[in-house]
Amino acid sequence: MSGDPEAFGEIVRRWERRIFALAYGMLGREEDARDATQETFLAAFRNLRGFRGDAKVSSWLHRIAVNQCITRQRRAKVRGETGLEDEAERNAAVFAWPMDASPARTAERSSAARRLDERSVHCHRIYDR
Repeated sequence: MSGDPEAFGEIVRRWERRIFALAYGMLGREEDARDATQETFLAAFRNLRGFRGDAKVSSWLHRIAVNQCITRQRRAKVRGETGLEDEAERNAAVFAWPMDASPARTAERSSAARRLDERSVHCHRIYDR
């Protein structure tokens, strides 16, 4: 495996879903989990020569992934990213513009409401006679 890109490609294909699942479980955000997964395989590739074969490849990758996630969590905590991002996600509904509240839709509703009012007034005139 040492230095063989095709062999390493097979390792990535075989383990990327499991490493992603581990990272997602630890980090809770898809984007962070993808980044941690990518960093895991980059770190593994860079350190292929350091893999002694004493452990299974899966255990080795698992340890690298856990370390990547812990590092990401520490960095995010130092930067205060998680607090801001979590708050933004919680408040997303407040900032989201409803699909049916576009300016064109609002004008259409307003126009329809005026026509309905005019018809209503017209009907009252006919029946009030």
